[in-house]
Amino acid sequence: MVDKNNAFILACKGREAEYTPVWFMRQAGRYLPGYMELRKHHSIMEMYKNPTISSAITTMPVESIGVDAAIVFADLMTPLEAMGIEFDIASGGPIIKYPIKDPRGIEALKQINPLFDTGYVMDTIRRSVASLQNRVPIIGFSGAPFTLASYIIEGVLSKDLHVIKEFMHSNAEPWHALMIKLAEMVSTYSIAQVSSGASAIQLFDSWAGNLCPADYEDFVMPYMKMIFRKISEVGVPSIYFSTCTSGMFDLLSELGADVISVDWRMNIDDAWSGIGCKAIQGNLDPSLMLCNFSILERSANAIMEQTAGRPGHIFNLGHGMLPATPVQNAERLVKLVHERTAL
Repeated sequence: MVDKNNAFILACKGREAEYTPVWFMRQAGRYLPGYMELRKHHSIMEMYKNPTISSAITTMPVESIGVDAAIVFADLMTPLEAMGIEFDIASGGPIIKYPIKDPRGIEALKQINPLFDTGYVMDTIRRSVASLQNRVPIIGFSGAPFTLASYIIEGVLSKDLHVIKEFMHSNAEPWHALMIKLAEMVSTYSIAQVSSGASAIQLFDSWAGNLCPADYEDFVMPYMKMIFRKISEVGVPSIYFSTCTSGMFDLLSELGADVISVDWRMNIDDAWSGIGCKAIQGNLDPSLMLCNFSILERSANAIMEQTAGRPGHIFNLGHGMLPATPVQNAERLVKLVHERTAL
């Protein structure tokens, strides 16, 4: 596993590092020429199920733009297949073949053996660790229970997630049974990634911002706490990603994650104050990566002025890298952050 004094690991723990570490969500894909060449010949599912291809994609951003962490190339839906959920991945996102409509569908969900059922992900991590020779950490990841439930209940996501909200409120007992199953799966899947060489785990709760704070606290929060408690027991940092959740920072600060990732909808210093003493990740608007570098530089400098060199900042986007992002912009931004924040 990567050295404990690695800048990314130190920042996750809220400790001083030699510079602010940088990585980008969706950095392993869409905008990279090497990825696009592979994509001409393979579907996304074919790529992430092939450890040779997937590990090459995982490590590409480290070699091409110099980021301080590599996130494993996989998909949020990956472990659901082993639970008995059939899906396709389209350009607009996952499409569930048979959405869950009643308690019987929840009862039919299987628990997984991640080392066997998702062995290709574990092999990808091992290969990536070997390829990078512990120069930077590998971030493992999973979808969070609410976000996974949103897909498997709605089938194709509705604009305001009214289908899952109605199910959640009208079927409280089955809902909690579903969340227990998903939380157990996410926990075991995450820990398996750590045992395979991941040095940190990020949980993506992309749709949590559609909930009001009371619903989040009642229907989601207990299961997130359970997962983060189990991840902490294996001794690696954890990151919680969500968007549009600034009204719930008091709740997010209680989840047990080491790092809270925030979007661009508020200044990062205000977000940090609202969250408390935890480490923070973010929060550049991904669309700014498409701009002339002078515009991008000005926005990045504003973020670094707001964080003011405070230990525990991981520079990242507020959401994923856009396909049209110029590779040169990403490379120059990494260098800018390193140079400006170096001790």
